[in-house]
Amino acid sequence: MGGIMTVISVINQKGGCGKTTTAVNISTGLARRGYRVLLVDMDPQGHSTLGLGFNPDSFERTVFDVIDAREPEVPLSTATAAVAGRLTLLPANVLLSAFEQSMAGKAWRESRLSQALGKVKNQYDYIIIDCPPSLGLLTVNALLASSHVIVPIDSGFYALSGVQKLQETVAMLKSKTQHELNIKHVITFYDNKSTFNKDFQTDLQKIASAENLFKQKIRRSIKFNVSQRQGRSVVDLGSKRCGVAFRDYLSLTQEIIDWTRPAKNSRLRSLRTANKTEVRRQLVRAINLAYRGEAQDVKVAGVFSDWQPLPLQKNKDGGWSAAIELNPGQYEYKFIVDGSWAAEPNNILVVK
Repeated sequence: MGGIMTVISVINQKGGCGKTTTAVNISTGLARRGYRVLLVDMDPQGHSTLGLGFNPDSFERTVFDVIDAREPEVPLSTATAAVAGRLTLLPANVLLSAFEQSMAGKAWRESRLSQALGKVKNQYDYIIIDCPPSLGLLTVNALLASSHVIVPIDSGFYALSGVQKLQETVAMLKSKTQHELNIKHVITFYDNKSTFNKDFQTDLQKIASAENLFKQKIRRSIKFNVSQRQGRSVVDLGSKRCGVAFRDYLSLTQEIIDWTRPAKNSRLRSLRTANKTEVRRQLVRAINLAYRGEAQDVKVAGVFSDWQPLPLQKNKDGGWSAAIELNPGQYEYKFIVDGSWAAEPNNILVVK
């Protein structure tokens, strides 16, 4: 899509909170919406690399080679792997655990990642960084490279103290470097039938205000285990196979787009002298979706409607159609014919 690059760190020093799952699924979700996305695996365990179906030990070059202070410098593009569509991975493996020792005593060691990402700022719309479960040098590199931070929080006993510790770290970085970060929290492994989970959300809002908490919660689902075993995201597997897991991360992706929209809409700011109709004309495309076949009722559901059915109108020639307005991007959709999903596979609509 082009525009200003937004860098988001996904961070929590507590393990098992859905950090990597969140990084992988929002990266895939953003890419499916048409954005150019780079997922940076900054965890020596290489879980994001595994989560996208790669063997971490199969790469000759990884993020470690890009950010390690050596001569000659290793360009980021030589260490990336194409995933699918507009999604690219900068992988990691256990060699990354040597980074802190390798950089001991070296100047600018906290900004190695920021320097590397600055050289590709015109190549991506979003860069998502999956941080390790610690607050060491790797995480500091990620935070200093980022403008936004997402903190996945599982509804567990130790989660709240971890949030407070992270807030202290961010405050320390701001004090020492004057680096501002926009932070939001997302609740993971949520059970809306659990009284404890509801009480947990109330307690969390005492630490992180409601405006710093995503509305969408990520509900518990066995589908996360299924997708991880296949090396694919639940967003990639689709709604029919992953149900609520798919819908939750798709909804979260839209919230992230809205959250970062001031950066994405630099084109709007450059068009301030134009009237609203002209601005809308330049950003929105009118798309006609059509279905041909015998039916009494036809609806369409897709990413653009959060998979809520929208009615199609019957035409004089016997076909069905609906006009919708969409921003540029890539949208998955499917027809619902007489109350049942159409037999053909999900369609992909590309709006340029």
